[in-house]
Amino acid sequence: MFGGGYDVFGGWEACAGSGNDLYSLSHNSYDWQLVPPNGIAPPPRAGAAATRHGHDVLLYGGADGTISSGSFVPSQVYDDLWYYVA
Repeated sequence: MFGGGYDVFGGWEACAGSGNDLYSLSHNSYDWQLVPPNGIAPPPRAGAAATRHGHDVLLYGGADGTISSGSFVPSQVYDDLWYYVA
């Protein structure tokens, strides 16, 4: 399923902080599926940039942090590149 629709990585979960899960939405079934890591997963982060290269996904940067007065306050900013292979 990975690479056959839309892919979303990470984000901010209100109770748990930053996430590091990768979900894929299939064009055929319109169901979200959790894509398990095949190896080491990137650290949890929000605000990363991602793009698809064929069926694979490149993930760059992002940040981890906390919410203060309704705003995201980064504590760790990432300058790294991850390559998910389908």
